[in-house]
Amino acid sequence: MRYAARLTPNRTPVPAHRRRSPVPRDGRADRPEARSRDRGSAGRALSRGRRLAGGGSGYVRGGWWRCREVWIVTQAGWYADPYGGGGHRWWDGTKWTDHVNATPAQQVQPQQSMPQPVQQVPPQPVQQAQPVQQAGVQQGQGGPVLHKTRYGVELHADAHSITWDGTTIELAKAEFVGYTAVQSRMRGPFNIGSVHTSTDYHFEIGFFPVNEAPGIAFEETGLRANTPPSDWQFLVDLSRTYVEPRLLRQFLAAVEAGQTVDVGKVRINRNGFVGGNVSRGWEGIEGVTFDKGWYFVHARGAGKPILRVPQQNQNVMLLPRIFDALKR
Repeated sequence: MRYAARLTPNRTPVPAHRRRSPVPRDGRADRPEARSRDRGSAGRALSRGRRLAGGGSGYVRGGWWRCREVWIVTQAGWYADPYGGGGHRWWDGTKWTDHVNATPAQQVQPQQSMPQPVQQVPPQPVQQAQPVQQAGVQQGQGGPVLHKTRYGVELHADAHSITWDGTTIELAKAEFVGYTAVQSRMRGPFNIGSVHTSTDYHFEIGFFPVNEAPGIAFEETGLRANTPPSDWQFLVDLSRTYVEPRLLRQFLAAVEAGQTVDVGKVRINRNGFVGGNVSRGWEGIEGVTFDKGWYFVHARGAGKPILRVPQQNQNVMLLPRIFDALKR
């Protein structure tokens, strides 16, 4: 049991549209059950606004109220009747009920929970963290192996081949490879909501001509994470390790033999290159850089790049190394 506040009507004028009688209008306010219903609403007001317990006034349903001390308890039990009469009235834990006992044999005191002793737990030995292995990746004799089922389609990749959607491409025979990570800024439906950035990841490998000869196209789209998806990154790492060095050697050997090769839709031979509307010799070429999805060819002394090639073109990632090997 503890002290709290009892709400009684204040004499402060209240606007007509907010004026309501805090007690029944039929003259039954002197009946205990009527007063009990009235105090029930006041008790709920107290539970919502503890700051009134120390005195003052506030607005609750029925009008403005001011506070004075009264017994309010939080646990159920028999307590002295706040309406008088010398008996006891049952408090159910939230409000006073209509159950009255004039001479109870023994007042029921609310049960108080005894604090339980705190058990001392011995410290557990700290286990060293184990290295996290990428899901679906196993260590084979020839290197890591990726094997899993995505959306009901089997994906298998190792140092020898890549299998996806029923098509297998041997890394030692593939004629092209390509991979992109394209970011786009998007808004919610009907152009409502905050702007967010999503990334589409694409990987492809196969034979020429594209879309006619066998090939594999693997995509993961609409991702908001800054880290590339693990499956896409695994395929890119295989390409950089086993495919790109071989293609680079083949292209340079063909150029030295006097042939013209197509790399990223840029035709290259020992005399120079042709791409788009640009035809230049190797004299004065600075090199190739990559920025925001484009490969830029630069000439010495030029303020702007003389050619740009999109990253979607097959084998385009080989351009910087080929130009570094052929420029004079």
